[in-house]
Amino acid sequence: MRLLVCTFCALVLSACAFDANTDDLPLSAEGQHAYDVLRDAEMFSGDGVGFAGLMPATVEQFRVLIAEPEADAAFKTLMGEATPAGQLFGLAGVYFTDAGRFAHYADHFRRSSERVSIMQGCIMQRTSVGRVVPDIADGTFPRSIRGH
Repeated sequence: MRLLVCTFCALVLSACAFDANTDDLPLSAEGQHAYDVLRDAEMFSGDGVGFAGLMPATVEQFRVLIAEPEADAAFKTLMGEATPAGQLFGLAGVYFTDAGRFAHYADHFRRSSERVSIMQGCIMQRTSVGRVVPDIADGTFPRSIRGH
């Protein structure tokens, strides 16, 4: 019984860990489209992938979303309702929008064993979300995604 109560509490707390209410996000039409693309992202990557070093649509949309006045709330909402790749884009956004709380959110994802596809240059792999977090926390992915 005690285990059941603890499990229930953990589920409730994890559901409340992020601000997952898109109805309260006053995004522009472009911002909403960017949010939708990131929410459904199938792969997490930097700005240049493949042999030609092309910019993925998700990175283009990250750059649109970070320019929105409500970018912080949008990225935090992504962390609660997106695919694993989309959640990582949300975490990368919070790296810029809420540096003071970034470590709190990063700790949550560091413990995740959920699988995610990532692409770095020409290399695509599946790994755990937790293994990607150090490259977000040290700024490698966020700086690449945000650009200049």
